[in-house]
Amino acid sequence: PDMGQERTGPLEVLTQELGQRIQRAVDLRLRADVPVVSYLSGGVDSSLVACLAAESLKARGKKLETFTIRIRHPKLDETDRALTTARQIGTQPHIVECGEEEIGASYPDLVIASETAVIDTSSAALYRLARAVREAGYKVALTGEGADEALAGYPWHKAAKAFGILDRLGLADRWRQRFTGRAGRHRLPW
Repeated sequence: PDMGQERTGPLEVLTQELGQRIQRAVDLRLRADVPVVSYLSGGVDSSLVACLAAESLKARGKKLETFTIRIRHPKLDETDRALTTARQIGTQPHIVECGEEEIGASYPDLVIASETAVIDTSSAALYRLARAVREAGYKVALTGEGADEALAGYPWHKAAKAFGILDRLGLADRWRQRFTGRAGRHRLPW
């Protein structure tokens, strides 16, 4: 079936199908002619991808290298969760430090790389992570990027999905105003 096609059926069957698709996607990306590494944040998406990749590589007698960013802010640091996952899959992640100073220092290169102004500080952290992968001599890295968008993992993705439904019903503008006040009068990107 088409990936964009909505599917229905028993939960067990759909869950198994999703698992098989994710495993196939990871396996396809491991078919590189260079070593493949994985980002590991401690979140569900990157942990799942790293776990599946580690199992596939282990079956071939290889070990997965992982890279984790340590955000120097107590509410944003997921290093402990990433290290727990790393122990489970048998890897010792390369830790990339990132705080206000590193984010600020990364911005000129980040703006050049993205060819636009950047306001999201997480982009600087991901840029530093990618640079660390390259500096370690690797060219291919698996990530969990995109899972939250597809599976509505963050509140803003859930809101975007809800407003998409309201858009189709012609009700979105009224609800945008209600939830965002004056800002709701302007069309939001979702």
